[in-house]
Amino acid sequence: MVSYLQVEGLVKSFGDRVLFENLSLGVGEGQRIGLIAKNGTGKTTLLNIIAGREDYEAGRITFRRDLKVAYLEQNPAFPEGTTVLDACFLADSPALRAVAAYEQAVASADEDVLHRAMAEMDAQDAWNYESRVKQILTQLKIKDFDQPTGQLSGGQVKRVALANALIAEPDLLILDEPTNHLDLEMTEWLEEYLAHTRLSLLMVTHDRYFLDRVCSDIVEIDDRQAYVYHGNYSLYLEKRQQRLDAADAQRERDNNLYRTELEWIRRQPQARGTKARSRVESFGELEERLRKRRESGDVRLDVKAAYIGKKIFEVRGLSKRFGDKVILDGFDYRIDEVKVDGDSATATVVLTCKKFDAFAQALTEATTALAEDGQTAELDADQINEKVGQLVLEALGSVEPTESNPVELPFTRTDNAWGPASGAEQALSTALFSG
Repeated sequence: MVSYLQVEGLVKSFGDRVLFENLSLGVGEGQRIGLIAKNGTGKTTLLNIIAGREDYEAGRITFRRDLKVAYLEQNPAFPEGTTVLDACFLADSPALRAVAAYEQAVASADEDVLHRAMAEMDAQDAWNYESRVKQILTQLKIKDFDQPTGQLSGGQVKRVALANALIAEPDLLILDEPTNHLDLEMTEWLEEYLAHTRLSLLMVTHDRYFLDRVCSDIVEIDDRQAYVYHGNYSLYLEKRQQRLDAADAQRERDNNLYRTELEWIRRQPQARGTKARSRVESFGELEERLRKRRESGDVRLDVKAAYIGKKIFEVRGLSKRFGDKVILDGFDYRIDEVKVDGDSATATVVLTCKKFDAFAQALTEATTALAEDGQTAELDADQINEKVGQLVLEALGSVEPTESNPVELPFTRTDNAWGPASGAEQALSTALFSG
């Protein structure tokens, strides 16, 4: 397999927080790699580093010579005044360079230059470049090609940036959350498009089904290191569990050995002889290994007995806004009681919030008025959603917060991670919508 990208010994930190420590991974020709990690552990940072958007403290990043790379950022932006069509001509590709050279040749009126430019257009199959751009944009439900990108919603900008990355026809395509702002139809089209290309992929996405259908390999970042799994997301889950089970077994052996050696150390007034000193040194190495493991948070809880606690978590007066849009104002959330029994748990929660039965009435009246407004006929789906969002905020602002009755939320533990169990959504819905 031809190597396209090699990351070796990468180190990256923010102050005292280390994201990567001696991290290494590679992308070969034809590989489709999904990058997996917990939120906040540096997935986007890693992509930005590889794409040359961020620096790093140590390590080496090597691309194959003359490799064409395209990068879809999580939050892309275009120069002010750029139209949708102009944005798709910002890509760096042989076809686009041929188009630019042809346009210059036409303007120059030099027949020799024009003939060479036309030959290059033939070689790059660039005569239909603009129509291919428009076709991709249409598939992504962007139809006003002359619209300034500054007038687009965030989702529309992301889709234009995706079109720009695809039309570049790169050897290696780096994608950060490519299915964000894509509906099912667009996601299926993207899957099909990628399936019929020969490009290599390195991507971050929370869409497990997209990972399953597109990726040939999974790279998991855990404890500042990269672990490579050959296969799609479903196979990754199986292999990951095997790795965790092996790590648990090793951890148990280390803990048992530590207790034995600690007892021996405490019995010895001092190390006597070469063998004893060697044992003391080995103990020191074991102790340091266990310390690093604790600091890295590599801990898995195995709760067997029931636990009952009172008022273990409380939030009061929580507020959050984006600009002049208030998301939360005076929100209270109190957990009065948690009961854990094996892999099941129940949390008793009291919410101080705005009841949605009153909000729903206000929203219904507002959306009815919007539907009767003739201007909505000229808006696309994203613009209508934005208007509805504004109406939601206005309607919610007219509702006074009240304290809910105690709500019992069921939780379950799967793969050592807790999450809401069946019935949790209904319990919250009852609390929020009950008058």
